[in-house]
Formats: sequence, C-alpha cells, structure tokens
Amino acid sequence: MKNCKRCSVELDDALTRCPLCQQPVEGEAIEERTFPLYGQRNEKGELIEDHDHKARHRKRRLQNNFVFGTILLLSVTIVMNAMTFNGDYWGVYVISSVLYLWFSVKHTILSNNRACRKILLQAVSLSVFLAVIDVMIPDFHSLIDYGIPVVLTAAVGVEGMLLHFRKSRWKSYVRDFFVMDLLGYIPILLFVVGIIDVLWPSVVAAMVSFLTISSQFAFSFKRFKDELRRLLHH
Repeated sequence: MKNCKRCSVELDDALTRCPLCQQPVEGEAIEERTFPLYGQRNEKGELIEDHDHKARHRKRRLQNNFVFGTILLLSVTIVMNAMTFNGDYWGVYVISSVLYLWFSVKHTILSNNRACRKILLQAVSLSVFLAVIDVMIPDFHSLIDYGIPVVLTAAVGVEGMLLHFRKSRWKSYVRDFFVMDLLGYIPILLFVVGIIDVLWPSVVAAMVSFLTISSQFAFSFKRFKDELRRLLHH
C-alpha cells in the first residue's frame, strides 16, 4: 500500500504518482485502511468506484444548484418589483415564500437532522413566515391569531408522540422536545402583549404543551427527570 503524504490519501501499489497532485509517492505498508483507495482496481483491472464519495458529491451539487436557483429567483423578483413598482411590495411575498421554501428544503429534505430537530425548525420557520405575511397584509390578521398557535400545537403534539413511541432515542430527542414545549407558550405571551387578539387558539397551544410535558412526567418520570437533569447540567 502507498500513501501520498501531501494529499493524505492511500494509493494502489501499482501507482508511482498521486492522481491528485501528480507527485511521486513512496511505498509504505499500511496495516489498516479506513477509507477507499484512489486508483484501486479489482481482479479484472477495472477501477473500483467510491460510491459514498459519489453520493456526497451529488448531494453537494444538488445543494449548490438549489442555493444558486434561490439567489437567482430572489434577484429577479427584486428587480421586477423595482421596475414595476406602483406602491405594492409584492416582491416581499415572493421573497418570504422562497426563503421559507429554501429553509424547509435545506433543513428537512437535504438535512441529516433528527426528526425532532426537523419538526422544531419547521415550526419556527413557518411561524416566522406566517408573521411576515400577516404584517404585510394588515387587514388579514388571522395568520397570527390562528395560524401560529395551530402550527405550534401540531408541532408539540407530534414531538410528544415521537418521544413516547421512540423511547430508545430519548437522549437525542429530549432537548428539542423541551425547547418545542416551551415554544407552545409563546402564543399566550403574544396575547398578553397585544400582538394576538384571539385568546382560545393560544390557550389550546399552551394546554397541549402542558399536557404533553405532564404526560412525560406521568408515564416516564424517572427517565424524563434524568434526561432533563443531564440537559440542564450541560
């Protein structure tokens, strides 16, 4: 086995130069190989493909294309709104929608985050998106009054079920669940400060948060207490 110290890759014995930097390499025995070799061949003399590397490359290329498409769409929207401006900021709706879509795809479909983390990020991003649209349409106040409490209620309920049915993943789920449960009380605070006008959806969201965390104490008290203690100590 040969090793290119400059590129930190392992090479097939038949190679005299590194295929990356083209520098001569010296033979050096390596007992254990921890990643695929560049230039390694099978019995037929065919190069062995690194499928994991190809998969990572395709994913990275997809992410780059998505980011470029998002920037291009936002730029076109801003230019078009400026060229046709008549007092209407319609570009804000498009930009908000695109940014929400970009955030959702990046942190859900293309992300390796845990399920609870995806739900948490999705609930926060959707709540912010609804708030922005609501501010842009003053006469249409239902998105803050009803939309945000409904989104947070659903997210808290789903995370509670995940924590209940996936007990083997408590250590990785409890932090996101705890944060999501606290967010369930946000609508009540918004009502107190006068941002939300309708009380009952906010009360429902707070009640679901309270019942969800209470059920964890009731059915899994010791384990939930131990995880919370570990979380707070860290």
